[in-house]
Amino acid sequence: TYDLAGRLIEVIKNGTSIATYTYDGNGNRLSASTSSGSVTGIYDEQDRLLDYGGTTYTYTANGELQSKTDSGQTTTYEYDALGNLLSVSLPDGTSIEYVVDGRNRRIGKRVNGVVVQGFLYQNRLNPAAELDGSGNVVARFVYGTRTNIPDYIVKNGTTYRIISDHLGSPRLVVDASTGTVEQRLDYDEFGNVVLDTNPGFQPFAFAGGLYDRDTKLTRFGVRDYDAETGRWTAKDPIRFAANDTNLYGYVLNDPVNFVDPMGLQQPGGRVGPIIDIGVGGLTGLAAFGGQLKAKVLIDYRNWKQDPFKGHSYPEFDGIDWDTYGDTPQEAWENWAREKLREKQKEKSQDDPNEDSEDDPEQDEREDPTDEDLPDDAELGFCPIPAS
Repeated sequence: TYDLAGRLIEVIKNGTSIATYTYDGNGNRLSASTSSGSVTGIYDEQDRLLDYGGTTYTYTANGELQSKTDSGQTTTYEYDALGNLLSVSLPDGTSIEYVVDGRNRRIGKRVNGVVVQGFLYQNRLNPAAELDGSGNVVARFVYGTRTNIPDYIVKNGTTYRIISDHLGSPRLVVDASTGTVEQRLDYDEFGNVVLDTNPGFQPFAFAGGLYDRDTKLTRFGVRDYDAETGRWTAKDPIRFAANDTNLYGYVLNDPVNFVDPMGLQQPGGRVGPIIDIGVGGLTGLAAFGGQLKAKVLIDYRNWKQDPFKGHSYPEFDGIDWDTYGDTPQEAWENWAREKLREKQKEKSQDDPNEDSEDDPEQDEREDPTDEDLPDDAELGFCPIPAS
């Protein structure tokens, strides 16, 4: 269940409550009660987590997580000037180092100075292959129906099918030839790995992020997510351009329905529901129809809580997004143009003298171009960004 702000507050399984959460006015988690016990969180005026269940935290001047101390055992973190996590020193003395390229992609990992893992990318977000410490390809990734998780892994000459959930979290990795389950992964609602039958078999975990078993952090694009606290380790790089006052919050505290593959809030404070709208979206009608509708409904819900925008729109139930285009971007634009034309028609009917038949701009308004697409000031919510 969710509160009025859409934040997850309770998880019920088979009729039994198994987890509850509370938040302050800025989305910081104040308490969590799960099967592991109950904890409370303490934050400063900048939303930095200071204490969580007795574990204390410190931060750099830029707001990145600098240290974490639990029962006298301290883990330290170091970042580059852009906020990329570069190294983690564990309490047992293990040193984890990350190699980041010029596009802020994590392309390598060292443990105690020895390269143990690398990645080759096909674009800004998706690894195309995993490398071992010697630079040899150990796995290739084939994408199809999703943008944040591959459908297949080719490893040691064998093809494996990744069975993922609605978020893109891999649940089963199955030998495509024999049907043998090579790996099973289970998560709690915020992405903590609670079961992994074959650790390290493949690098993906919650919501399709790159999971590090040593640090328990998940890499999404430009930031690292800590599932234990449900927060990012660093502030949103685009700061308040996302229109979210909490720069550490993960997907508006609704990890059951939303993902953030790039580690960036969407403009207007919205995050992409189930689809990677930040880098172009999915390309199959079946893959995005209901999910794009979910985005519009969520944005409409958020808009309803902000009456100062001064617009009124009906619920969007019944819209068949598949008829508007072959991609989320195209469908949104076509729907937005239609809505804008309707608004212009209503406006001209209300004031027939406002635009004459000789108005040279009339035709353009009746057939809006890309530049004429309405923004959230006109429609009440943020359109999907272009690819």
